Amino acid sequence: MDFISFCRGHGIIIDQTPPIGVWKRYRTEDHPNKKNGAVKWMGTYGFVQNHALDTAVSVWQSDKPDDLKFKKFIQAATDKTQETQERAAKKAGWILNQCELFTHEYFLRKGFPDERGNVWFKDDEKILVIPILPRYPNPLRCSRATTCRPRRSHAPRPVSGLA
Repeated sequence: MDFISFCRGHGIIIDQTPPIGVWKRYRTEDHPNKKNGAVKWMGTYGFVQNHALDTAVSVWQSDKPDDLKFKKFIQAATDKTQETQERAAKKAGWILNQCELFTHEYFLRKGFPDERGNVWFKDDEKILVIPILPRYPNPLRCSRATTCRPRRSHAPRPVSGLA
């Protein structure tokens, strides 16, 4: 049984092989207007889950012996992901090395006027930098906030039943 047939057997509406190494959402037979199915194809094996019916991920394995071209695709996808993560880690480290401990408008608006954080001064702007601790093997990342945007306030509406 090929991967497409396996997916269809689980109620996934799929016509072509998904990209290798990426979770992809698809419509299902029981919910055709929603992408209620998830598929990840790895070349010689794959994962399928119809979220309406399955509580666990179903695993498919190819009947054919391992094909080297799939291993090359998987290795290329893994290398690209690792390269992207390393670039992001370098940039995060570079930004954090330029930060100084200062107060920030974000803390003030959240009710912590004396709190200090990593503030990056860039182009006359104070940017609060929050380091995201790495989980092995993912490298260091960081999140940035310039200001805390106020919530949208809605126009006052009359309350029914209080007349």
